[in-house]
Amino acid sequence: MLRIEQSLRDIRTLQAELAAIGVDMALSDLVGEDAVACISIPDLEYVEEQCILPDGGFYDGFTRQEVAFNEYRLRVIERLSRHYEGEVKAIADKWRELCGGEETPLPDNLQARRKSLADTADKLHGLIGDEPPALNGNDYRLLEGIARDPQAHITLPDGDYKRLKGMGLVIRGYRFPDTIRCDGLTGLGEKAMERYERKNGR
Repeated sequence: MLRIEQSLRDIRTLQAELAAIGVDMALSDLVGEDAVACISIPDLEYVEEQCILPDGGFYDGFTRQEVAFNEYRLRVIERLSRHYEGEVKAIADKWRELCGGEETPLPDNLQARRKSLADTADKLHGLIGDEPPALNGNDYRLLEGIARDPQAHITLPDGDYKRLKGMGLVIRGYRFPDTIRCDGLTGLGEKAMERYERKNGR
């Protein structure tokens, strides 16, 4: 089987997995020499173009990298789970703001909406468990610097921070002009480093 045929089968399998828990993913038709199919996920509309490349690889617009399907699937599901978790928190935060900062019980319709979003986030987590994303050498070095001395409050350029935060790997600290201080790694960030070290014999 050609690699591109396998990639198309893989992405349709992922599309079906997401549809089963109420998350939309759409595929376009052939779009030209640079891509076989474009991938659209409405809940991740802030992510730059995602597509299947002519060699069967997947272009991850968020990190602007070509990755294999297993890595692409992991990244998409992680971002979706964080999106839904953020929506759950936003409902409570907006209601508290409307109530003048007081802790007031959510009305039934918002409780139902919040539960539905939380259930979707849980189902997404269930699709991948705690598997960490693969790192390239540059991202590993950035995480290594943060892990070596969390009290040093390493600052990262916006682009690096957004990429690592989007992968769920770093804890945000304080924003400076054009940089963001990171106060440590998440548990997933630590596991991603361990995965890189095992793969590269470190």
